[in-house]
Amino acid sequence: MANVKFLLREASLVVIVLVIFYMFVVRPWQVGNAHEGTSERDGHLSRTNQAGRNITTSAAHFNGCCLPNAIVIGAKKAGTRAIMSYLSMHPEVVAANGEPHFFDNSYHRGLKWYAKQITLDPKKPNVKIYTEKSPRYFISGHAPKRIHRFNSSILLILVVRNPVKRVLSDYTQLLSKDSSLAPLGVKLFKTRNYNSTGAKIQPSSTVLQPSFYAKYLKMWYRSFSKEQILIVDGDKLALENPSHVMTLVEEFLHLTPYLSEDRFVFVKEKGFYCKVVEGEIKCAGDSKGRPHPNFDPFVVDRLYDFFEPYNKEFFQLVGRTFDWDKKQ
Repeated sequence: MANVKFLLREASLVVIVLVIFYMFVVRPWQVGNAHEGTSERDGHLSRTNQAGRNITTSAAHFNGCCLPNAIVIGAKKAGTRAIMSYLSMHPEVVAANGEPHFFDNSYHRGLKWYAKQITLDPKKPNVKIYTEKSPRYFISGHAPKRIHRFNSSILLILVVRNPVKRVLSDYTQLLSKDSSLAPLGVKLFKTRNYNSTGAKIQPSSTVLQPSFYAKYLKMWYRSFSKEQILIVDGDKLALENPSHVMTLVEEFLHLTPYLSEDRFVFVKEKGFYCKVVEGEIKCAGDSKGRPHPNFDPFVVDRLYDFFEPYNKEFFQLVGRTFDWDKKQ
């Protein structure tokens, strides 16, 4: 009998110790991780579906600031800066400064760091959308799954443009940063004798990657429904009054109509549309409309031929066509 009482007493002590351990060690760790959004295991986000729904429905604040409920995922040199600049005009939208690239390059920094990339605007008391743009998300193998884990019901915007013009613009930007860069033809064909018989554009060329729209969009469709990803025509955004495109963006984000035609004006000297903010015309910096080098016509022509099957695949995937032929 004494042994039984001893064992019961010992068992009770073990239970008490376990309860104390759970309440003061395990439980705080779980709560802390849920709040921080980062697991101790491998630095990946570990957020619940409920947390994701809260972010989407209330543009949830996090440690005094904000987590995005909409993201512009790319594509690079397709018009992401323009669309973010125009979105920032809306009184119900607050955008991050710069390009956080949290879900590809800065994931290890955690949600506290990510939330700090967006600064609250006291002039906008009725914000519905907190957003950011990081163009390289589109071709990142990690970004789709990480964003889905962060918020499975988030809204995404993909800006696309004529894939050849996107490549030329991408190369022009690279050249502005490195004047010793190899000619575009060399980068694409992987040989200096690219105009010789039999030379072919190599699909592995890095400057081509963001223009493979179907390839990378399929990757995103594995994590998100088509209804969650708005495809924006970047060429139309640049050539027409931006309101024609931004109205669609407003509808997609469930925003009150605001970005009407009178909020944009075409500036002939610049050659593109500029914003009208409180009666003042504000244009993008000098990097927009940067003069292109004289590209070899042979290279440009081959690029159009190269992208033709890829474009058809993309058109079929999204159920619409774009004016991306050589005459445009």
